[in-house]
Amino acid sequence: MSQKQSLLFFIGAFVVLFVLYMMGANAKKQYFAEQENLALFTQEAKSLAGLKSKFGDKKVMQRTLKTLMRIAPVGKDFKRSDARVLVFENLSASTLDALLRKIENSTLNIKKLLITRLNDTSATLRLEIKR
Repeated sequence: MSQKQSLLFFIGAFVVLFVLYMMGANAKKQYFAEQENLALFTQEAKSLAGLKSKFGDKKVMQRTLKTLMRIAPVGKDFKRSDARVLVFENLSASTLDALLRKIENSTLNIKKLLITRLNDTSATLRLEIKR
């Protein structure tokens, strides 16, 4: 082997090693980036699963409706094709406030909420809940 050939061999070996090193460094960066993406995806999947179990549970909806009925008696309760309608009549200000607070903090899928003031001390609340 001549001096030129050995020099070319060392230069070629150096270039190959440099390319391999750069590929390894890029692969390492990509691995850590994907690991962060996977951790974020896992966290979002867990939160979505929690929301699905909370909002998709029919028992929670039934318990909330029973609680609303304990706060104030229901004047009318009927079902439409796409909604359940509850009408609370002659509500005092404190009872109306308690009902609204419970409705606001619940996971009910509210279609329509209508409050009608009857006089200075009472009101009627009409609540339509999607099925």
